[in-house]
Amino acid sequence: MALNDVVIGLVGEGNESGVGSAGKILATAAAHSGFNIMTFRGYPSRIWGGLNAFQLRISDSQVYSIGDNIDILVAFDKENYHSYREYLKNDGVLIFESKDSDKINNPPKFSYPIPLEEIVKNSGVQREFAQKSRNIVVLGVLSKLFNIPYDSIKGEIVKNFGKKDKQILEGNLNALKNGFEYAGKLEKKDGFKLSTENLNQKERIVISGNEMIGLAAIISGLDFFAGYPITPASSIMEYLERNLIKYNPNGAVIQAEDEIASITMLAGASYAGAKAMTSTSGPGLALMMEGIGQASMLELPMVIVDCQRAGPSTGMPTKTAQGDLSMLLGAGHGDSPKIILNVGDVEDCYYETIKAFNYAERYQVPVFLMMELALCDRFEAIEVPQKPGIINRLHTSEEEIKGYEDYRKECIEKNIKPHHFKRYKLTESGISPFSIPGTSAISFANSAEHDEYGYTCEKRENAIAMVNKRFKKLTLLECHKEGDYYAENKDPVDRAGEGLKLNVSSKKNAIIGWCGSKGAVKEACINTNDKVDSYFIPQLYPFNKKLAKVLTMYEKVIVPELNYEGQFAKYLKSMGVNAVSFRKTDGYPFTVKEIEDIINEAAK
Repeated sequence: MALNDVVIGLVGEGNESGVGSAGKILATAAAHSGFNIMTFRGYPSRIWGGLNAFQLRISDSQVYSIGDNIDILVAFDKENYHSYREYLKNDGVLIFESKDSDKINNPPKFSYPIPLEEIVKNSGVQREFAQKSRNIVVLGVLSKLFNIPYDSIKGEIVKNFGKKDKQILEGNLNALKNGFEYAGKLEKKDGFKLSTENLNQKERIVISGNEMIGLAAIISGLDFFAGYPITPASSIMEYLERNLIKYNPNGAVIQAEDEIASITMLAGASYAGAKAMTSTSGPGLALMMEGIGQASMLELPMVIVDCQRAGPSTGMPTKTAQGDLSMLLGAGHGDSPKIILNVGDVEDCYYETIKAFNYAERYQVPVFLMMELALCDRFEAIEVPQKPGIINRLHTSEEEIKGYEDYRKECIEKNIKPHHFKRYKLTESGISPFSIPGTSAISFANSAEHDEYGYTCEKRENAIAMVNKRFKKLTLLECHKEGDYYAENKDPVDRAGEGLKLNVSSKKNAIIGWCGSKGAVKEACINTNDKVDSYFIPQLYPFNKKLAKVLTMYEKVIVPELNYEGQFAKYLKSMGVNAVSFRKTDGYPFTVKEIEDIINEAAK
């Protein structure tokens, strides 16, 4: 039977199985053939060995989730087959190493034993790469058995291995061909076959969540990145190391000695006028807190990407979670203004990253971009996104600089010490003109409470005025109003309305997806005939007041979340919303079936 939606799983032991590279090649080849794809990676918290898994959903229609169960499972060894058997449908397909035939327990309805090692030996693959090249044989088998375009897979192999030794490329191409031909001699027991009709022929890119954040940062005009390697955030820094200087010759990527140094470097770069960003995860974020408070006090724009993982402490570094919201809401001691955005899919990673930079530059505050591990590593095929408008911070005008220069000359002539430039000038919007060090508009950066000039000042009336000034900027965003300077310059990437319902329907209940749960919630709502209203809320803080009022009008607002305490639900309750949290802490994303069960239970 022709399939238009299939989930393929590959499992193997450690890096030698080549599960990750085979999965990426297969996903990219399918996407370039016109299929929609979404992936999920599973790997252990160790440098070498352990179960490695790659799950790929291929469909000719829109894909919202990675799929709940596996239709086709490729097991490179018997141990990992048994670890993953529970996820394989009973009427699914198993492909495995034929020498393990007598050790496969509880096989599914359809099985294909393949002599992977033998085919590799006959393909001219160099001995040291023989174990890894089994994955290429598997790609040939999958192509033949399930109608995944062979030429697309071959093209990806050439792209991946073309710059290596010629013998390596030839060996892998032979392995692909021999796997394809071997599968052609098999008796096709199952009826599964991907349909290649009505495929999407639009130009698309295959990219992961973290890579998309790096790309969007470059498009936003990123000048400076400082970070410290930590799972699952490291690939953002690695992407920028490879690509930033190509588009910004003056750009810099620095691997700092720790997260404290990273956030402090960002403060210096931002003070110097650079667009600055870092990425980290929970443990690193905790170390950054004092620096984040300093950035709030100095009104320095910066973007901080939080790639959430299971905690606390080291926790489960390679498992997903949504457990950092409470920490981010309180980020920076005292009254520290900040903005918190979250992303739900790879396309969001593009637009919300640009929005994060625009908001940071506009409101001169730290902006957090919340991710989670499952989305960091996820690959999707998306249409090439448009380049939206980019906002830069409000700088001092030529007129203001001229006025200040005249004032300084007058002071010097009268032998009077001039004041610094009013970097923290009290304005109607709370947004003050920014001055660059080295210009005549000299500004003073002071982490203590200060007056308009930046001088330390602890007078009561000044403290009240400055705290109000720093938060006044956020009220513009909270109510979706614009400040004086930006009245004619609306946010060009304001997608906050996507997925939001700012009116109450006849439904009694609603459900909110956030971070990586967005797609599973959307698919579950479709499958349950929209029994509840559904929301995805990109801007978590400051929370839109109109939306908060709408949410209070539901009898119940369901919040699936990957943490123990129900952090998002608690946050909504603080605004008067009757939020009910459904939680899990196993380190894995919500399945569509889990969300469907929650919706059906709430609808009773």
